[in-house]
Amino acid sequence: MTTILVVDDNGQNQYMLEALLGGSGYEVITATDGAQALAMARDRPPSVVISDILMPIMDGFTLCRHWKTDDRLQQIPFIFYTATYTDANDEAFARDLGADRFLRKPAEPDAFLAVVREVIAQGPTGHPAAASPAEVTEEVHLRQYNQVLLRKLEDKMEELERANQSLEQRVAERTAELEERNQTLEAFAYSMAHDLGAPLRGIRGFAGILQDEESSALSDAGRENLQIIIASSDQLDGMMQDLLRYATMGSGGLGKGPVPLGNILSRVRRDLTTLMKESGATIDIPAVLPTVTGEATLLTQIFLNLIRNALTYHRPGERPQVVVACREAGDRVIMSVSDQGIGIRPQDCEQIFSLFRRLNSQEAYPGSGVGLGIVERAVRLLGGRVWVESEFGQGSTFSVELPLGETGR
Repeated sequence: MTTILVVDDNGQNQYMLEALLGGSGYEVITATDGAQALAMARDRPPSVVISDILMPIMDGFTLCRHWKTDDRLQQIPFIFYTATYTDANDEAFARDLGADRFLRKPAEPDAFLAVVREVIAQGPTGHPAAASPAEVTEEVHLRQYNQVLLRKLEDKMEELERANQSLEQRVAERTAELEERNQTLEAFAYSMAHDLGAPLRGIRGFAGILQDEESSALSDAGRENLQIIIASSDQLDGMMQDLLRYATMGSGGLGKGPVPLGNILSRVRRDLTTLMKESGATIDIPAVLPTVTGEATLLTQIFLNLIRNALTYHRPGERPQVVVACREAGDRVIMSVSDQGIGIRPQDCEQIFSLFRRLNSQEAYPGSGVGLGIVERAVRLLGGRVWVESEFGQGSTFSVELPLGETGR
């Protein structure tokens, strides 16, 4: 039986050639590089060898050079089958080395088999090389080999340059598209605040007047409906303001610089004084906090929303207990806000930072559904990251990683 040695470091290519040649009645043995193939052939010479070129340890060109200078192997036909070295100069060099055929991947199965049968039919003398390997000195061989490698490197560099240019163009197009979308979103937010804000304030104002001056003339059902109007107006106004903050966040330039987190957390505590009194909550904040690189307004929005959520989503009948912690990790600082509230189901933790992603009813826990979206965007604008760890029914810990400021503590 005719034995064919297939040399290729790609397992899929080996499998396809084994299936094609084995199905045509040939015995197929395989090697993954030139050195392995040379050792196998010297131990058990095949009828023909089919070799890739780009391989580890010993490539196809070097294998062919050794093959055609080996007294036992030089008359065995050598076929190159390559997808990397495919131009005319590569083929010419392969012929100079003594290759009998030079095929480019992928070849049609019928055409490929026809070439293999033709080479085998010609017998062990194979196809005459353009020059006898013995006539090609080692110096000439190395020079030609280096020229082939240099040409291939130049081709790859050109491909890389074209790929970089294409990538830069796509990035520029994508950046321009995102900028356009951001501008559209910002314009929409301003338009919404202006066009809907004025009528909404009118509704809220007249409802307040009606409550103050005409409440006694209304029935119990009328007063209840009026309260619903006022509460719904306040809720919509809060949602519009949150959306406006989200849409315009960072639009005027960030102006990053050193910001003491102690100042930020003190301001947040003052802003939440009323909510703390209403719920009987406690907030534990470290006495000493580091300075980070950021922007004060965005940092305030981050911790205001996180701590306000911790105060809001507490278990019924329990006083909220919020703990703020801090630790440094190299040139980063990780701030965490922990509560003993209602917690979050594992399947919801990944999506909780999306806009309008509400996990509880508006009646049980009022809110716009935008707060954590503001947190995520603000953290991203500051070059940080945010994540949550939670046990449903037991509480949550939101962590924010930020760049540590040059002045540190």
